[in-house]
Amino acid sequence: MEKSHCFEYWQTQQHTSSRYTMEFARKIAKKINRDFINYIDTGSYGSAYRIDGYKVMKITTDEREAFTANRLIGKDTNNIVEHYEVYQLECSDIEKPTYVIIMEFLITLDEYSKNIRDFFDYFSANYNFEDFFKYNDFSTQSIKYFKNKYFKECDNCILDNQVDENVEKLKKIAIDTKRHNIYPVDVHSGNLGFRIVGADLIYFDVGVNDNFSKVDLKKIVL
Repeated sequence: MEKSHCFEYWQTQQHTSSRYTMEFARKIAKKINRDFINYIDTGSYGSAYRIDGYKVMKITTDEREAFTANRLIGKDTNNIVEHYEVYQLECSDIEKPTYVIIMEFLITLDEYSKNIRDFFDYFSANYNFEDFFKYNDFSTQSIKYFKNKYFKECDNCILDNQVDENVEKLKKIAIDTKRHNIYPVDVHSGNLGFRIVGADLIYFDVGVNDNFSKVDLKKIVL
């Protein structure tokens, strides 16, 4: 028996950016009346694609991200990516639950300087995430300690005032994620971006969040 498109995609989806994967994405986009534009990127759990209306369609096997995203639909998320729709993909020969998430399109930090991207990665590796994101502890002493360590260890530092500006942006993300009971977070340069209009820093991958519950999702049947 000839294998279906679903089976072939399931077999090859890990770290795949092939033409076939885009064909599969086009098929899904058509099912939900969206215009497919282009492939964006692939991660550990799936792939992201640009669709019409300045939106992104993410196909993923990460249930934490899917159910967290579904919980955030319609919520006031100032510094978290806005989510519009979440579906579960139904196809008889996909063995692992697969989800489709529609979210807003952001300008990623790839568009910005390497030094700024490196700063966010340094912050991710060297700041106490539990204090900052779980408890919103923004003590002057802790930030001063972090800054001193950063300026001692970095090769191409951003300016002192830029550090302060970006820490303030990270504080807003910490407050917003805590307000929506999202923890842990995975804040690093690859999960941060900016809206097309506006200067706020936006966190766009909620896949590590442990505070979610499973609910019935809308279905896409292939």
